[in-house]
Parts: sequence; structure tokens; C-alpha cells
Amino acid sequence: MKLAIVLLGLVALSAAAPQERGVVQNMLQDEVNKAQSQLKSLQDQVSDLKSKIETDAANVISAAEAKLGPMFTDLENEISKLIAKGEVIADCAIKNRDDLAEFKPIVFNNLPTCASGLADDIGAILLGVESDIGALAGAIANLALIAGECAAQGEAGAAICAGSKVGPILGNVLSIIGDAVAAVGIAIGKAPAIVADVEYCASNVVANAVVTLGKFGDAVKKCA
Repeated sequence: MKLAIVLLGLVALSAAAPQERGVVQNMLQDEVNKAQSQLKSLQDQVSDLKSKIETDAANVISAAEAKLGPMFTDLENEISKLIAKGEVIADCAIKNRDDLAEFKPIVFNNLPTCASGLADDIGAILLGVESDIGALAGAIANLALIAGECAAQGEAGAAICAGSKVGPILGNVLSIIGDAVAAVGIAIGKAPAIVADVEYCASNVVANAVVTLGKFGDAVKKCA
């Protein structure tokens, strides 16, 4: 519909008086500007979506670390109290302290691996979008080139040139924009699943760590 309106305008201008045909150049430039604006909007949406997924995933990891941190600290404090008592109790507590010190970095190193495939996952859902954006950039460059060629033909030939050459290119631009907008919508819909996978992984790491910390706690109590 939009393309038809633009072409009707060009046909009307081609029949207009010569002094009115200078509007053709402005109309062509407007179409180029609109397409470039849409391209920029799509690029911004892709950038924002990437940033949101990365931020949400980072927040998941941070929340898991924040949950486990105090649990390790509490257990470490209990062990320190037992070590302060000396003798056999201290020997037992030191053994648990050393084992806990080995376990702690394993847990906190495992959490970031939950997001290790994030870049690939993001790339997968944006593959179609970025392909459309690349095609759109090329089509806009072609549109701008033809618009410039038409404008260079002077008042009399500009409208005729635009009607015959710009129409198909503009139609292609609008078609690609439609595809890209749809692809962005699909990508946005898939984003929560990526973050959910990170959450699932992190929750398993936390759950396993909690079980192990519970066993450490029981062992420490036996030291006393």
C-alpha cells in the first residue's frame, strides 16, 4: 500500500508542470531517509536485545553467587571458632577448612560456565535478523544510488526515471523491512528461553552446592 501511494505520487508529478517536478528529488530523498531511519531502528533493537539478554544472564549468575556467598562465610566462621579451641577439635576443623577451600572455587567457577554459550545462543536467534539488516543496508544503498541518478536527469526526466527505476527497488526495501521487523519480533520471543537456560544451570549449581555445604556442616559439627 505504501509503495503504491509513492508510485502514484511520482506518476502525478511526471505529468505536472516542470517547475513542480523539483519535488521529485525531495520525495526520493525522503524515501531514502525513511529507509535509513528504519535500518537504524532495527540495528538499535538488535543491540538492545543483545544487551538485555546479557544483562539478565549476568544478573542470574550474580544472584546465585549472592545466595551462596553467605553460606560459605557462615561455615567458614564456624570452622574458625573450632580451630580457635585448639587440640583435636582444631585438627578436625582444619581438615574441613582445607576441603572447603578446595570446594569453594569449584562452585564459583562453575556458575559463569552457565552463561558460556550465551554469545552462540544470541547469535542463533539473531541470525535471520542480521541477515535481513545486511540485505536492507545493501538495498538502501542501491535506492540512494538510483535516486541520485534520477535526480541528475533534471526536472523533466526525474519523475519518469523514478517511476520506472525506483519503484522495484523501493518495493524490495519495504519487503526486507517487513521481514526484518518480523524477525526481530521472533528473536524477542526467543530471548526468555535463553535466560531460562542460564537460570536452570545456575539453580542446579546452587542446589548441588547447598547439599555439599550441608555435608560440610554436619562434618564440622562432629568436630565439636
